[in-house]
Amino acid sequence: MNIFFLNPAFLFALPLSVIPIIIHLLTRKKYKNYSFSETKFIQMALRKTVRRHKLREYLLLFLRCLIIFILTLLFSRPVVHYGQLFAKSQEIGKCILFLLDNSYSLSYLEDEKPRFELVKEVAKNLLSELDEFDEIAIGSFSDRLEIQTKNFIQEKKICLEAIEKISLSPYPSDLSAVLRDIYLFLRNAAKKEKMIILISDLAKNGWWNINEEYFKKIDFYDPRVKIVLVEVSKEKGKNYAVEEISLSELSPSKPAIVETQIANYGEKGSKELPVWLYIRQKEGDKKVAAGFLEIAENEKKSKQFIYDFPEESETFVSGYVELDKDNLSLDDRRFFVYPRPERVKILTLDGSPGLSPVESELYYFRLSLNPYWEKGLVQVDAFQNGDWVRKINPSYSLIVLANWKEITEEENERLKSYLKDGGNIFLSLGDKVDLQFYNRTLDWLIPAELVKVKSEKVKITRFTTDHPALKIFSQDTDFSTIVFSTYFVVEPKSDSQVLLEFSDGSPLLLESKPYPEGGKVFLYTSTLNRKWTNFPAKPLYPVLFQELVRYVTRKEDRIFSFNSGEIIRIPFTVKPEKLEIKNLQENLEDREVVWKEEKEFKGYEIKDSLEPGIYTFFYQVKGKKGDGFILVKFDSASGESNPEPITYSEIKNFFPSTSVTYISVKEKYREKFIQLLKGKEITQNLVFITFLLLFFEGFVANRFFVRKK
Repeated sequence: MNIFFLNPAFLFALPLSVIPIIIHLLTRKKYKNYSFSETKFIQMALRKTVRRHKLREYLLLFLRCLIIFILTLLFSRPVVHYGQLFAKSQEIGKCILFLLDNSYSLSYLEDEKPRFELVKEVAKNLLSELDEFDEIAIGSFSDRLEIQTKNFIQEKKICLEAIEKISLSPYPSDLSAVLRDIYLFLRNAAKKEKMIILISDLAKNGWWNINEEYFKKIDFYDPRVKIVLVEVSKEKGKNYAVEEISLSELSPSKPAIVETQIANYGEKGSKELPVWLYIRQKEGDKKVAAGFLEIAENEKKSKQFIYDFPEESETFVSGYVELDKDNLSLDDRRFFVYPRPERVKILTLDGSPGLSPVESELYYFRLSLNPYWEKGLVQVDAFQNGDWVRKINPSYSLIVLANWKEITEEENERLKSYLKDGGNIFLSLGDKVDLQFYNRTLDWLIPAELVKVKSEKVKITRFTTDHPALKIFSQDTDFSTIVFSTYFVVEPKSDSQVLLEFSDGSPLLLESKPYPEGGKVFLYTSTLNRKWTNFPAKPLYPVLFQELVRYVTRKEDRIFSFNSGEIIRIPFTVKPEKLEIKNLQENLEDREVVWKEEKEFKGYEIKDSLEPGIYTFFYQVKGKKGDGFILVKFDSASGESNPEPITYSEIKNFFPSTSVTYISVKEKYREKFIQLLKGKEITQNLVFITFLLLFFEGFVANRFFVRKK
């Protein structure tokens, strides 16, 4: 058993316990001698009385000295630690792992400074209370674990330097992702007694995935390891978060709707929460809309802005929604980047114009694109003669040959060049098509060999659901009312893909890519009008061809979205000769960008995580320049914005067989930690003993003075 004191300065008052003795000696009366007659009988009585009187006097003296002694100890606050008094040096002390929560929720302001500053301060204070025999390791955690000291050491100076080096991370808190590594690290600790001191805001989101089943998966879980939880959060302040942003489809003919979801995780609601919409422009960020939102405590609400994005040359619109500053500023702003729909030009060749527009081969096809026409996004140029070959240029995303009889050699060569340069071709068949001419002259182009024309009623029974143009259809989509009376029987080529199939197994729609670096070719084995089918009169007809147009005109996705803290990867098929990343006009040259070639990824990886924001990257491949966007957002799904702490009883349920101690910085955490670390404070016991001695002293003194009188 060892004893130490929380207030050892009061031990200097121990000599005061002899004050009663000094007072007794100074106030003791001297005896006087008087002449008297025979005193034999008096002396016999006096001998018994004096002996009893001195015993009571010495007892009172002892009690008063003891009371002062215990009062001095009481103010010194002694702590008793039960351990080995004569243990070997390697058996003395503990292996203690300090874990500092550096997830981004610790940027929460409290007393005008981030909670993370308090985390580091608490860690330093607790470190100073450790014994010289304790071995210490310093680590930080969020959804990943970083051990700063690598091993357990006894040098407190190195540990203090390690604490100082830890900084806030952009990652959310997730203990389930790091507990296994924590116990694996403790497995190699030299001392028998091990302890984890976890200093955190103890927000609930960090404990979501932990339960009894979770610990069964940890091979190195040791219930003997003591856990000390130090909560640094003091109170719940004001915190609103912009969690989601969605943008309606951009259109030249009508304003866009920007809808954002805002959550209130603070202690109070707001009747007029200011919300702003900013648009990013070349000259800087511009505030374009503002409004107020009434939101209650623990409520989520949507706020809409209607804004007409100006017509500009940029193919993307970007900006952010921002709230008024609060305790956690990281989630007060959320960025967005959306592609602006580009105008699509389609060149069509109508091989069967008809006497009226309705009888035209392309009437229903063009009508199906009406939603885009109304927005001015699709321009369809129709031709019926040979003038079209001189009109072909890269500005056309698609060329449609509808029931076209034949083409000249010049037209054939021009189509080849167009396809090699990335253009797309759609062919539909009909009564004007020369089967032998197509198989002979357009063999390089068509995805299948034409076999014969078949007149038999069939329906669509199978389609490729994972194809981008057909994903809009589900397995339950009803094609039963669509009937084809005539169609071409074809034999698909090995490099083609069947997208739609008839009930007799014959293909309706096929896709191929004759040139690896070129565009796509589609073959539709029936007519686009109602000569051979009732399909154009059905609701699914415009859906199919709208999605096909979307598919063939879709540019390569140049917007890459990441949550804050995620590894940022930009895929490329070929390594660019040049890559540059910027945030507005700031060039991020200090970021380490590494080229990776792995089984499932080929491209650039940014080593250090980027802060939430919009980043533009510029690249050059084989002399061609391109650009794109990296959108970094805080992870709203992680719940990091919600500072609500988990309760001690909930944590205790996670560790039923482990000693778990909870300490809050709102109380005297250093003293509680010392008691936990070094033993039990016996101040209350001393108070009880003092009152008992005072009562006994009063009783003895009272009896003594009564007898004396």
